[in-house]
Amino acid sequence: MSRKTMAEARGIVLGWGPKMGEDAPFLQRLWPAVLASAGEGNGLSIGAPILETLLSSCARDCLNSRKRRDELSAALTPVIEASDDSAEAAAALARAALEYHDNHFHSNGGVCKLGKFHNILYVVVSVVVEQGVQDSDTVTQLLQTLHRCEGGLDRLVAPALLGPKVSHLLSSWRSDTDSAEEARHRLQFFVDHARATRLLLPQPKGQATRVLDTPLVTLHGAPPLYVAVQAEDEDAVLLLLQNGAKPAIGGELCPFLLALRRLSSYARATMGQREPCLCTTTLCPCFYEHPIDFPLETVGVFKLILRAMGLRRIVHDPEILHPRLITDGLLGGPPSLRHWARFSIRNRLLKNWSLPHGTRMLGLPESVVRYLDLYCD
Repeated sequence: MSRKTMAEARGIVLGWGPKMGEDAPFLQRLWPAVLASAGEGNGLSIGAPILETLLSSCARDCLNSRKRRDELSAALTPVIEASDDSAEAAAALARAALEYHDNHFHSNGGVCKLGKFHNILYVVVSVVVEQGVQDSDTVTQLLQTLHRCEGGLDRLVAPALLGPKVSHLLSSWRSDTDSAEEARHRLQFFVDHARATRLLLPQPKGQATRVLDTPLVTLHGAPPLYVAVQAEDEDAVLLLLQNGAKPAIGGELCPFLLALRRLSSYARATMGQREPCLCTTTLCPCFYEHPIDFPLETVGVFKLILRAMGLRRIVHDPEILHPRLITDGLLGGPPSLRHWARFSIRNRLLKNWSLPHGTRMLGLPESVVRYLDLYCD
């Protein structure tokens, strides 16, 4: 949405309000509260008392639907854009929403009331992204509050991995984005702020994790990279790897082993359909000569994972590693010295909280930067 002109901003102060045909219900409630606050010398800033006034007469589920959240966001945006600094005004709105949420959280014995008391935070999510808020402390506090109440950040992360429609089917929560690309842009915005404050999110079991390693509780606790590999979305996998997501974590939810299982399963299915031969040995020449056309998406995801990995240690298990993965060259040979250099540089940048943008601060040629950013082998 474009910035308001001075005349439009002056009109807001005088009480005209934005002209949108018939005002939406949120808009009808918002302007009297904003103007009353402005009359007390608070300017056009939206504080927690205004949000309390705005939402007090609304039903508990008034922000459950995306349509209603968009409606409230559209009502708040003109007030924010009438400010001299819309990004700071949006940050102030975020702080007000957090205060509103926390007031009800503590009045309820430290238990989130959910409903409108919690979903107001997702209205703020849309506003801070749209206005390009630069206050990392406030954005981090927003992430911490969402994680504390929900046990994860699924509503922010899952749409970027699976797309808004699939994530809605799996969790019944309708994302405020229209496409996976838009959701990934939003996710990168929050990851950048989390990196600036070195945010680690506590977990019920194990150590605190970064945002993109935080388990998705609505998807059986799988890490985001595992879900992206499962969906075979190369763009999502690349985004996660570039930001430092771990491809080899071991166990049942290891993204690297999942990619191997996918390829091995396809190889077994293909080899099971070949005509019987007269060879007396199991691994005969015919076994290795039978053509296998591995799915391009699966191979593409696997290659991305290999670019981000260091040591490739694989337990000998036919369910995980089919012989044709080796003979067809999918695993490649021993990693090159250049690959180890990339891995070491990226590992150091990750420890310094400098991925993914730190590669461009090294003063290297563009071709080398692209190699470090995992765009090529």
